[in-house]
Amino acid sequence: VISFSHFLPRQEVLLGYRSSKLVRRKVKWNFSKIAGSAHLDPQIRAIGSSLHIYGHSHRNVDAHVDGVRYTSAQMGYPRERAAGQCDFNGFKLVWDEGQ
Repeated sequence: VISFSHFLPRQEVLLGYRSSKLVRRKVKWNFSKIAGSAHLDPQIRAIGSSLHIYGHSHRNVDAHVDGVRYTSAQMGYPRERAAGQCDFNGFKLVWDEGQ
């Protein structure tokens, strides 16, 4: 089963999540304070998804967490691409029947 969402399904797939406590103290607004929905991941697991594709974060991640692959292919804003914060390389193959 492949599932999709716009929002991040859990905080662990937020790039730099482990160091976000330090970041939170330094800036007034930080996406890491709200990213990761507590409601999405249980639904993903209830349907037996082995691959979940999500968006919204503007950072490319491909991670396995507790038996589910979470992946994103973000374009980001033009200024983020210009600054090297988002490395969009076009389409991303996430499933190949021959695998």
